[in-house]
Amino acid sequence: MRALLRLPLAAAALVLGVAGCDALGTSGNDVELRTDRSSYTQGRYGVTVELRLRNNSDRAIGYNLCGAVLERREGERWRAVEDEGPVCTAILNGLIAGSEARGQRTLLADAVYDGEYRFVVSVEDLDERGRRRTLKSTPFRVEWPED
Repeated sequence: MRALLRLPLAAAALVLGVAGCDALGTSGNDVELRTDRSSYTQGRYGVTVELRLRNNSDRAIGYNLCGAVLERREGERWRAVEDEGPVCTAILNGLIAGSEARGQRTLLADAVYDGEYRFVVSVEDLDERGRRRTLKSTPFRVEWPED
């Protein structure tokens, strides 16, 4: 049976569940989460962001980009954005060493406004269960077009 989870609950559980867990490797860039652009212009209904998860490590990792948490910079802090988000399946996808996975997220117009954002997602070492890392994407800007 496939359990369907609303993004805010699933994402919060994913991020909170990995707090304080071991990192996958010794280098800071062995697994990277990036967006396809550094800035986006808000459309009538929102903006679509492509996430890219790159596994530069020598180990297979598990991930679920659908459960990525959107955060907005407020001063010096990052705060989770409550957006409708997609309905996600509670599944752990595999990504072998040296591979890249992509996923898209549409940020609805009523959930985001001008500002700096990032995504947060957790990954798990599939060779050594339980070793997890929380990844933060490269920051990106969302702007409304000038009238």
